[in-house]
This record gives sequence, structure tokens and C-alpha cells, in this order.
Amino acid sequence: MPLPRISDTDRLLRRRVRAITMKAVYNGRLPRPAVCSQCGGPRPQAHHADYSKPLDVLWLCLKCHRRTHRRHTGINDPTGIRHLIRQLRPLA
Repeated sequence: MPLPRISDTDRLLRRRVRAITMKAVYNGRLPRPAVCSQCGGPRPQAHHADYSKPLDVLWLCLKCHRRTHRRHTGINDPTGIRHLIRQLRPLA
């Protein structure tokens, strides 16, 4: 099944949330585990179930991360994206 097309607004939100997450990891506010939270695999990546909560992440290895995205294509709530971006601006 093809993935839905991502709008520029969605891309901006995702980029902003990733930057906030990585900044928090770099500053030590968000600990990055050494293993995947689902299978214990190496090199976990941050998965955001809700882009309105940039520091609420699930740490998944590449295999589990891909599996999760296959189940849930697109972002969770495409309505109100601009409002979320305005909310996130002070956090960056």
C-alpha cells in the first residue's frame, strides 16, 4: 500500500519535532536507551506516536520502527497542524 503524500506543513512539523527531540537527547533531558524497547535490538530510533508531544517517544530499532509505520501510515492527527507548529515554536 503506498504511503499518503506528506504536505509541506506536515514536513515542517516533523522536522521541528525531530529537532526538539535530538536537542533534548544531546542536552541529556531525554535519555536514549541502547536497545529497542520492543525487541531489544540495537541502535534504537525515536518514534513519535503523537507529534504534539515531541519528548514522548518510543525507542525502536529500524525493523520495529518500519513495522510500526506500516501499521500506521501518515501522521496521527492531520487536523490542526499549523496550531501545533505555533505551539512548538517556543520550545525550539
